[in-house]
Amino acid sequence: MESKKRKNLFTIMVVPHSERPTLSFQIPLLAGQIAGFVIAFVFVF
Repeated sequence: MESKKRKNLFTIMVVPHSERPTLSFQIPLLAGQIAGFVIAFVFVF
C-alpha cells in the first residue's frame, strides 16, 4: 500500500549552489496536474 501511495506523489527538488542542503517538496500528482492546467490555461487565454 505504501508503494502505491508514493507513486501518486510528485517530488520537486531544489538544489542550491551554496553549501546548504537540498530541499525537496512532495505534492500529490493530481494537484500538480491541476496547477499545470491552470497555468497553461492562463497563458493561452
